[in-house]
Amino acid sequence: MKVSALCLWLCAFSSARAALPADLPSPTDASTFTLTLAAANHGDARAEYELGLIYNLGSGVPQSEELARRWYAKAADQGLACAQNNLGVLYRDGIGNKRDPRKAYDYFKQAAEQADVKGEFNLGIAYATGSGVAIDYAAAAGWLSQAAEAGYQKASFSLAVLYAQGKGVTQNLIIADALLNVAASEGSLAKAPAQAAKVALEKQLSATDLRAARELTRKLAEKDQFARALLNAR
Repeated sequence: MKVSALCLWLCAFSSARAALPADLPSPTDASTFTLTLAAANHGDARAEYELGLIYNLGSGVPQSEELARRWYAKAADQGLACAQNNLGVLYRDGIGNKRDPRKAYDYFKQAAEQADVKGEFNLGIAYATGSGVAIDYAAAAGWLSQAAEAGYQKASFSLAVLYAQGKGVTQNLIIADALLNVAASEGSLAKAPAQAAKVALEKQLSATDLRAARELTRKLAEKDQFARALLNAR
């Protein structure tokens, strides 16, 4: 992968909107909406977040990005990490308000510092691309590592790009390939681009390197062994 392609790869997923969580009916029925609205109006942070999500996705109601932003903001102000992350996405992408990368960065940071995996990923991408903050590849690698360790395959993909390029970490194509293997696992949102990146990367690896990458992939997949395996592979 060429250095000039770094931002392109890292930004591949960063503008994706939040997925509908399993505990929110799709589409939202009238009774659920009424109960959620009542709870939100009484200051329940989780209900405020879910109401923001309902409006964000137009789940059983007309989609309203402005109302989504307002309800996310209420929940975010109460410290709810998932709301802080989603509000950051709206500010980063200019959805329901004027685009404001700095505000997006601030909200991603608040979410990441509470170990919200999407917040960690989005904060890592912000550092890697200089969105709302000065580029800091070492910080990017740190936050992406935390998200990848939590099982977020999109973070594994982006971290692989940093290892392939030697940005914020010592360049290591074996680690990069192993991370791409993780990102390309069945059911991963990063599967297709990870597989495409693997094709390009593995042209640079020997048979011995590929065996080492497969072994590292196995270790990365072991429960609670991701950070140790990554450290030992450096």
